[in-house]
Amino acid sequence: MASLLSCSSLPSPRQGFTKLNVNGWLSDTDHRAGFGCHLTNDCGGWLVGISGFLGNTSILYAELFAVERGLLLAWDWGIRKLLCHSDSLMAVTLVSDHLDYHHQYAGLMADIQNLLGRDWEVQLQHTLRGMNSCADLLAKKGARDDDALKVWLLPPLPMKCLMINDSMDIPCDYDYTGTSNAVSSSTSSSTEPLDEDTKNLDYDSDAKNSKMQVRIEEELTQALTSRMASIHLGSSSPSRHEPGTVSWEFTPEGFTKLNVEGSLCESHDRAGFGCLLKDDCGAWIVGISGFLGNVSILYAELIALKRGLILAWDWGIRMLLCHSDSLMVVSLVSGDLDYHHEYAGLVADIQNLLERDWEVHVERTPSKGVSSADWLAKQGANDVDALKIWLLPPLPMNFSLMGEDSMDVPCVYDFTGKYEAGTSLIISSTDEDTENPDYDLELIEAKKAIMQARMEEELIQAQLAQDEPRIVCWVCPPQGFAKLNVDGSFYEKQQKAGFGCLLRDDCGTWVVGISGFLENSSTLHAELAAVERGLLLAWDWGIRKLICHSDSMTVVSLVSNGGNHDRHQFAGLLANIQELLQRDWQVQVEHTLREGNSCADWLAKDGAKDDVVLKVWLLAPPSMGDLLMDDFMGVPSLRPSNQKTVSKLERAVRARLRGKR
Repeated sequence: MASLLSCSSLPSPRQGFTKLNVNGWLSDTDHRAGFGCHLTNDCGGWLVGISGFLGNTSILYAELFAVERGLLLAWDWGIRKLLCHSDSLMAVTLVSDHLDYHHQYAGLMADIQNLLGRDWEVQLQHTLRGMNSCADLLAKKGARDDDALKVWLLPPLPMKCLMINDSMDIPCDYDYTGTSNAVSSSTSSSTEPLDEDTKNLDYDSDAKNSKMQVRIEEELTQALTSRMASIHLGSSSPSRHEPGTVSWEFTPEGFTKLNVEGSLCESHDRAGFGCLLKDDCGAWIVGISGFLGNVSILYAELIALKRGLILAWDWGIRMLLCHSDSLMVVSLVSGDLDYHHEYAGLVADIQNLLERDWEVHVERTPSKGVSSADWLAKQGANDVDALKIWLLPPLPMNFSLMGEDSMDVPCVYDFTGKYEAGTSLIISSTDEDTENPDYDLELIEAKKAIMQARMEEELIQAQLAQDEPRIVCWVCPPQGFAKLNVDGSFYEKQQKAGFGCLLRDDCGTWVVGISGFLENSSTLHAELAAVERGLLLAWDWGIRKLICHSDSMTVVSLVSNGGNHDRHQFAGLLANIQELLQRDWQVQVEHTLREGNSCADWLAKDGAKDDVVLKVWLLAPPSMGDLLMDDFMGVPSLRPSNQKTVSKLERAVRARLRGKR
């Protein structure tokens, strides 16, 4: 019988505590070392992870370095109750005892002890390697890459099985030989534990994941088979090919399916979105949902599609089949861009995502083909969270919807918002929302035009009645470009000014940021200084394709105008900016609204409040986490419009409607 210590699972930390798992890794073949750390909350939910390459060093140095970087990450993210786990008994012992000044890594150990001595509640404990598998995977990725630091706002795709094992407390049989297997019903002989720091045998985590995945799939199959036996379909039940029945369909082999949906409550004051990814066997990969506020159903459907595509791209999926039940959305993103459309910017973002280097198909499906995404969208509308990430399907969805999808249980589509599994009711083919290959294409186009006209007219009425605000959100740059957001801040009473700049790549991932204090400044001087230092930062980081956004129209006009500014009070700054713009690179300086520049604004205000001339932010400040995540996921901000804009829009749309009729 295996000993108690040899059967391990990953328990969640105590309530209110955050868990930090750290690990270092050294390859036996090419001696490449790396580190990995990740934070999870007291429910086991992913917060953030980092990994990096350390070069040719020892395994002990990699383990100690991982502890230091992990503690620093937790502190910078504002965590003050921490439980840190490392599978290196020697590293834990060294930093827990009195400092040995003659040790070769005394400096690194002193840094760790200084971090532990800060004003927070932190416990450093040893754990078995089988309970540290996610940090181990990050450490191996760090060693195999050449990046000194990678920040993982979402867990890497290969970590899916490990995260599921941890969240479900699936135990592992740890035999101290570098391998860990799923606990089975058979008994195993106990073995004597070896020293943890003689480990670093490149144990076959893929084999472990494969065995665990097989076991999970077998149990799921048994559960679904039992449920299938309890559903009495009868001989008169419709098959998936009969008219009036809809069922979720598997994707072609190698493809991943993305289902997206937007939802609007009956009161029309709460909207939400939902997206989920499943593999070609129908197995859950990941899902997201979120609250959008008081927006239209078309906006909710478009946001769902955009965020679903970003999610699929960030999870490394390159063969995708995307399904939406909105015919209008599919038509908008599949056709030529209408620059006069209310949501032209959002449609353009989606088309840019579709044009990336991957194989993706956007298709329309009846509503019951996306019932799981619909559940997530309604969940998002009912919550107040801007974003929820579902590494496992929500419990109410497990068998009521996920089971029917995986077993192709047909659903009767009656267009009333209700459905029943496995009944024999056949609908009539007169409803507007039905899509059938035999339908007249001209009739579909006519219905689409009527629906568009109706929505535009309702939008105008809502704007006239409520002076509806404009919707602004941060947008990822085109593929291959980096985006630079800059801003200046000036406090007139205190006569303090600051600047802020940050760089993000074409996926919205943080690259680097800077902020600083400016003496004897003004609002215009701070804005110009932000542009100058932001451009210099981008150039020094080797970026040669750049889009620069500032929320100061005056600054954008000054730097975009190639005229002579010799007599301007800030002629020197303007000359420096012009010199930077004329270097050998592709750069565009554009104006954005303040609501689309919130992260740079945060940095500028932080710079004005401190007396530090320059701060470099290799990681995003923890207090900026919400703003950064809103930008990353395209969460909209509201900007009040004025009556003149509404009147102009009203005249333009009403003229368009008269032309259609």
